[in-house]
Amino acid sequence: MMTAPPPAIVDRSPAWFRSQRSARLLALPLLSAAGLGVSAYLTYVRLAHGAPLCGTGGCETVNASAYAAVGQVPIAVLGLLLYGLVLVLSLAALRGPLSLAPWMLLGVFGLTASGTLYSAYLTAIELFVLEAICPWCVTSAAIVTVICVVSAWTLLRPPAGLLGERR
Repeated sequence: MMTAPPPAIVDRSPAWFRSQRSARLLALPLLSAAGLGVSAYLTYVRLAHGAPLCGTGGCETVNASAYAAVGQVPIAVLGLLLYGLVLVLSLAALRGPLSLAPWMLLGVFGLTASGTLYSAYLTAIELFVLEAICPWCVTSAAIVTVICVVSAWTLLRPPAGLLGERR
């Protein structure tokens, strides 16, 4: 007669995670980490009063402009906060209690929707006011937009079991 294995070796991860490891859910923390890296670099450059490595020459113009900070807070620091929160929420959605995953994804979506809109505003400032493009800033804008789209897609078409239903 076979008995169940001791509880210590039973895989307690959610069934949807064990069965398919949704690429969308795995992409969120990876993209967040990439955004965190870009923001960390831009924060370092801003606080060290250095010049970012830039092939266009626009980075110096953008980084030295009045639009590069909100009050005394550099925009790059806001990016660090955004990507840090998104990383924590996306990891919680991926590995936390299954019942909280949709709420974590909703938080990711809300933060990144705001970040996408703000990035669009800043990109418009770069194009039409400063007439200079910072590839680092555009990269960050692209990352936050992709995270926003992926989180919306995951909320609208969740992996099997994420919202309690079976597909």
